[in-house]
Amino acid sequence: PVLTETVREFTIKYPGVKLNIICKTMASLLEMLKHREVDFVLCFKPNVTDDDIESHVLFDNQLSVILSKDHPLADRTILSLDDIRPQRIALPAKATQARNSFDNVFPGGLSKLDVQVEINEVNVLLDLVRATKMITFLSEATLYQKEGLKAIPLDAPNTQMEGCVHTLRRVYRKRAADEFIRILSQ
Repeated sequence: PVLTETVREFTIKYPGVKLNIICKTMASLLEMLKHREVDFVLCFKPNVTDDDIESHVLFDNQLSVILSKDHPLADRTILSLDDIRPQRIALPAKATQARNSFDNVFPGGLSKLDVQVEINEVNVLLDLVRATKMITFLSEATLYQKEGLKAIPLDAPNTQMEGCVHTLRRVYRKRAADEFIRILSQ
C-alpha cells in the first residue's frame, strides 16, 4: 500500500521518469542493492544488519495471524501457538521476511504445525486464505484494502516488523530516487 500510494503521487509529479519496480525476496533485493542493480529497496527491516546498508523506518507493524473473516478463530483478539497448532496453515515461502519473522518467533514451531502450502506470492497466499479455512502469518499491514480477511496479533515476543527503505551508505543516489524516497517517507 505504501508503494502504491507513492508510485501514484510520483508518476503524477514526474510523468517523464520511468520507474522499474522489482518484486523479489528481501534477501535478493538487498543483494541487488549491494551490487547497485537497484537504487533502493522497500521491505521490512532484516533480522541481521549490514554495515553497507542504511535502513530508514517508515512504519511499525507486527507479525500477525491472517485468516478469513468467517474462520472459527476470527472473533479472537489474540492467538497463541497452542491456538494455531490444530489449524491448517499456508505459509509464506522461505526467505520472505514474514517467514523469517515467523521462524524467529517460533523456532522449531513448524514441526508442530499442519503446514499444507508454502507460497512466495502474497496476493495468491491471501486469496487462498480468504477462500479456505487455512491461516497464514504476515504483517498486519499486508491487509490494507484487502476484503474478507482479518489480522489477529500473536501472543508471542518479538513480533515487531518495521517497514523500511534501504539505501547504500556513502553512495551517490539519483535525484529521482531521492525524490521518490522523500514522497515515500511522508
